[in-house]
Amino acid sequence: MGLEAVSCLIYDDPAWFEEMVEAGSIWGSFTILLAPAFFITVTSRKITNFGIWLGLFAGIGVNSGMITWYVISQSGWVGEISLNWILIPLSVAGLSLVLAAAFKASGRIYAFGAAVIAMCAIGYTLSTSFWYYSARFTEGGELSFQWVSFPGMFAFLIVGYGSLLFFNEPEKEKHFGLTLWSAAKGSIDNT
Repeated sequence: MGLEAVSCLIYDDPAWFEEMVEAGSIWGSFTILLAPAFFITVTSRKITNFGIWLGLFAGIGVNSGMITWYVISQSGWVGEISLNWILIPLSVAGLSLVLAAAFKASGRIYAFGAAVIAMCAIGYTLSTSFWYYSARFTEGGELSFQWVSFPGMFAFLIVGYGSLLFFNEPEKEKHFGLTLWSAAKGSIDNT
C-alpha cells in the first residue's frame, strides 16, 4: 500500500491517493488498538490478560461498527437507519453473555470465547447506536474516514480500566518492574 501511495504522488492522481489514505485509515483503525493495551498494562498493577482481551474485542467491535457506518454512508445511504442495526447485535451480545455464564458455571473452556463474542457485539451495538442517533436526531449520518479509529480506542480504555473493578491484584512477582509504579524500585525484596 505504501508503494501505491508513493506512485500516486509521482503520477499526481489525487483521487487514487485519497482512496489509499482512506484504506490506510480503515486498516489502521485496528492497529491503533495496540496503544491502549500498552498504556493500560504499564499504568495498572491489577490488569490481567482477560481484561486486555475484553478491551481489545470491545474496541474491535466499535471500530467494526464505525467501518460499517463509513462504508454504507459513502455508498450514498445517509438517511435514517433501521432499529435492527442496534437490536440484532444487541441480541447476539445478550445470547453470548448467557452462554458465557452457562459455560463458566459448568466449568467449560468456552466461556472466554463467548465473552469475547459478547464484547464485540456490545461494541458494534454502541457504534451503531451512535449512528442511529446521528442519522435520526442530528443532521449527521455521513461519516468521515477520519472518525473510524478513535471510538474503538476509547472503548478499549473504558473497558480495560473498567475491568479493574472486577479483578484482584495478582502476585507481586507477576507485575513487579513492568508498571510505571514499580519500574525504579529495584528488586521485590527491597520493598
